[in-house]
Amino acid sequence: MQLHTTTPRQVPADSLESRIAAALELGDATLRRVDFDDLFLSEAAMKALHHIGDLIVGHYLQEPQSQFSLQSLLMHAHWVEQSGDLVISAEYGEDIHCIQVPARHWTMRNAKYH
Repeated sequence: MQLHTTTPRQVPADSLESRIAAALELGDATLRRVDFDDLFLSEAAMKALHHIGDLIVGHYLQEPQSQFSLQSLLMHAHWVEQSGDLVISAEYGEDIHCIQVPARHWTMRNAKYH
């Protein structure tokens, strides 16, 4: 799993899905938003995401005059229909950070009906 970061200069301010597709060079791939509560990630994916999350937060905390807060970091998850991969993105200001999780490292949780 690798972190991809884009700034407004690199990707036009279109929809979130088109910004993610451009950042990851996914072309015309179809991205479907999924709820974090519906996801189950492998232990390896969780460890990698934790490490990458620390890098993102550390980056903003090191900036001079930083006003960073975790509440300002918007998290999203998208399923890439063509590959089955999961993309987890973090938006902060106009920057977007994307992590592509291979299909073998995630699944949807089983639905429970009451």
